[in-house]
Amino acid sequence: MFLIFVCVFLLEYSVLSTDGNYKTSDEAPGVIIRMAEESLVSQFDQELFEFTLQEKWIPENVKLLSKDEIVSVELYGRLKDYSNFRVTYLDTKRGTVQHRFVQLQVGGRVKAYAVQRELGKGRKLTKDKIQSIWVPFEEQYKQYVTNREEILGSQTVKTLKPGQAIRFNDIKSPSILEAGADVSLLFKNGALVLSIQCESMDDAALGEEVSIYCKDQRTRYLGIVEGPRMVSWAKTL
Repeated sequence: MFLIFVCVFLLEYSVLSTDGNYKTSDEAPGVIIRMAEESLVSQFDQELFEFTLQEKWIPENVKLLSKDEIVSVELYGRLKDYSNFRVTYLDTKRGTVQHRFVQLQVGGRVKAYAVQRELGKGRKLTKDKIQSIWVPFEEQYKQYVTNREEILGSQTVKTLKPGQAIRFNDIKSPSILEAGADVSLLFKNGALVLSIQCESMDDAALGEEVSIYCKDQRTRYLGIVEGPRMVSWAKTL
């Protein structure tokens, strides 16, 4: 009975050591994948990213390298679904250092944020309204907001639902100017500054463009919000 158990264990270990990811293999593809993962860990925040790599394309002569000949594996270019890595290795026959490129499939997950409950457009995001979630890694991962501080205090630009990772285009800086508010429209020319009283036509955040209507001039302007009730002239509409 004991002999049967040992045989089964050795068979399972053999299968695991030769799977597609080469996780326990000392063959070149497995070494390259492990070193590529280590390279990514050193470049990307481990609290935000978890990577799993698989072979997509490795030149045959690179597959024949021993683990002692492989010096380093580094990401080459942008991280994407199928990423290029540069393999630096020792050519023992020539006594030189060589470089070859391989392509690996990148999987894993990215830490992002989502609302705890459905939140409508124009609502302010606070700590009690958001939670961290993990989403599958994809080439466009930079669209997700991974820094909580960039979310807190912002406003939604559309209805957000639980489980959906918050993207940068889902939020904006909070409005400090409301539609219908009285504003001072500033015209600047060097040290000279002229001001007229107008009305804001839209809600706007600091630094955003906003339409302004000045009743006395019967003219509309486009301005840049500089403060709660202060807008600098950008152009006449």
